[in-house]
Amino acid sequence: MEDYENGLEQAAAPSSPPGGEALESIVRPALVAATRLFLVAGVALVLVDEAGELRGAVAAGDLAQALEDAAPQLWSGPSLEVLAGGEPVRTADLRGGDGRWPALARLPALAGVNSLVCVPMEGPAGPSGTLTAVRRPGRPWPAQEVESLHAYAGVVASVVKTAADAERDAQIITQLEHALHHRVVIEQAKGILMEREQLDPAGAFDRLRKAARARRRRVSEVAAEVVAGDPSPPAHERQRRPPSVMMARGAQIATPQEEPMEVLYTAEATATGGRKNGRAWSSDGAIDVQINPPKEVGGSGEGTNPEQLFAAGYAACFDNALASVARMEKLTPGQTTTTALVALAKHPEGGFALDVELRVAIPDLSRGQAEDLLAKAHKRCPYSRATRGNVEVRLTLV
Repeated sequence: MEDYENGLEQAAAPSSPPGGEALESIVRPALVAATRLFLVAGVALVLVDEAGELRGAVAAGDLAQALEDAAPQLWSGPSLEVLAGGEPVRTADLRGGDGRWPALARLPALAGVNSLVCVPMEGPAGPSGTLTAVRRPGRPWPAQEVESLHAYAGVVASVVKTAADAERDAQIITQLEHALHHRVVIEQAKGILMEREQLDPAGAFDRLRKAARARRRRVSEVAAEVVAGDPSPPAHERQRRPPSVMMARGAQIATPQEEPMEVLYTAEATATGGRKNGRAWSSDGAIDVQINPPKEVGGSGEGTNPEQLFAAGYAACFDNALASVARMEKLTPGQTTTTALVALAKHPEGGFALDVELRVAIPDLSRGQAEDLLAKAHKRCPYSRATRGNVEVRLTLV
């Protein structure tokens, strides 16, 4: 069943604003209506992403092109101020006055604009953008007019959400059609194997699944080959091991995944001499260290040791995982610090093993929030994933 549902796990994700031409065609009529309703020279919708960065802009009115061209200055000026404070901002003297947004005021295309008001546009998870209106005359913005524009921003937000939901529904339909096509092909292949080899339905699917894993391919791809008339997939395909690679006794051999991991970066380091009077260096020369046991175990303590190197890598990786999860959760944890204590211990069955404690400081969150962030970072950190089930790792909030 794993191949049937491939690609559908994103279906439950929150709606995000549509992009490009779809956004313009849906939102622009609402902005045109706003220019007439509020008697302004232009209205601009500035959308931001989950990180608060500029996503795009759509404008309407006489100054539509000028406002779309000014999207970066709108975002870094009044929009950023609105998103930070959550309240509307306004001015009746853009080019003189208090000089709050000099980059915007200096734009030649907006030379005749004096009055500006910017209000927040709320999305399902908080502010998703701003709505800005501009006038040429330097007239103040009455409070009632600002409130009305703020209310109208809610209407625009509803339009954007409806469009995003429609786009999301279309994507789900496409994904379902894709999954259904795969299911039909797999069922056809199962029928062929059942008739050809006298297998029951479960046995036929198991044959397809094992062949797909052995070849590192999708079940549907193997099924399509069977339907096309290719020979039946063998009951067992030997897993080939890379040349000159020996598996340590008791080591687990990873089962090939339906979708192999995409390798982003591979670090390369070489060691010689072992733990005593040894040396380790990276292929790019950034690391070149002497390796010796610490004094606590009778060594010279000169240079460093594998436990220190592992501790440094784990601490850096985990601290980054904290920041990554905090961004996704829209939290402001402050300057976090992670200290990794990596102990070399005697194993009850003989030899040695590692024992790890991570001491983490998260200064600007409550205890409950910090503990939740700590647990989620432990699930996400690549080092934590690598050690899970092999090394005891304790988390301590300090």
